[in-house]
Amino acid sequence: EPSQMGWEPLFFSWMKTLPEVLEPTKPRIETMFMWMVNPCIKFIRRNCKELIPTADVNLPFALMNIIDSLLDRFREAECTVKPDDHAEHLE
Repeated sequence: EPSQMGWEPLFFSWMKTLPEVLEPTKPRIETMFMWMVNPCIKFIRRNCKELIPTADVNLPFALMNIIDSLLDRFREAECTVKPDDHAEHLE
């Protein structure tokens, strides 16, 4: 069962799909995920009520989908973002 494996394998697989221009920021992205995802899941489970119950793996997966949608302009055939500007978007 995939939900038994946790969200980390999905995360590392997703990291491999990030645009090449973000290569220098991948360590920062990984650090942020490792630092925040588990505490956020615990917070949601303890303090929030879900209308439709989700597995713990669904929440980080949704976050990755949101981030993917924000990275669309980095994936364009002719990237409109200069390589030095990617840190500005993550700050």
